[in-house]
Amino acid sequence: MSPYLLDAGCTFDADRHEYHIDGVPAVSVTQVLTAVGFVDFSMVPPEILAQAQLRGTHVHTALHYLLDGDDLGSCDPRLQGYLDSALAYIDALGKRPLTDPATGAVLGVEWRFWHRARMFAGTMDWLGFDADGVLSIDDWKTGVPSDVAAPLQTAAYEAGVRDLLLPELLPDYRGVIRRRAVKLFADGRPGRPELYTDPRDLPQFYAALSCVHYRRNGMRHR
Repeated sequence: MSPYLLDAGCTFDADRHEYHIDGVPAVSVTQVLTAVGFVDFSMVPPEILAQAQLRGTHVHTALHYLLDGDDLGSCDPRLQGYLDSALAYIDALGKRPLTDPATGAVLGVEWRFWHRARMFAGTMDWLGFDADGVLSIDDWKTGVPSDVAAPLQTAAYEAGVRDLLLPELLPDYRGVIRRRAVKLFADGRPGRPELYTDPRDLPQFYAALSCVHYRRNGMRHR
């Protein structure tokens, strides 16, 4: 594991999808947005929601292997179009992933972080550079980005990048970080990006995070 990602006190339970910091549960970005109602699928029939979640999980897993340079093996033909859609988007923008300068290993695919100061964690899909050298966060979506509060989600990811990764890996980077949700298509056409630039996105996420911590602390500030 790269030294830029290693922290002995931070763990992730893949089966339970739970993050911990020194044994204490750290709320995930998605849990924050769901807890305050920014993400709400209660009106979606359970069987349709389960199918959509399974599709999204499989596409994200396949893209992780593919973009990390690992052997993908066989792929469900029903998902191949989504993979082609992501690759076509990357190619069209001339994007390149963030890598470890010492080893060349790809860092920017499924980058997982734990924010100790604010006790939240998350995993972003893609962190890399656009053709013009600007650092970008791209989050793959097989559904509708607005359904999962993508502007606030990507703002939380940017906080993780700026507070944790850049000081160690790219301390001289002072540019903007582009945040996008990328809608992927089953027919393989290039993914459609949606750019988020509102500076209020991160304060809104932090306000939601504070509410979640307040509830978890038994309605007490800590």
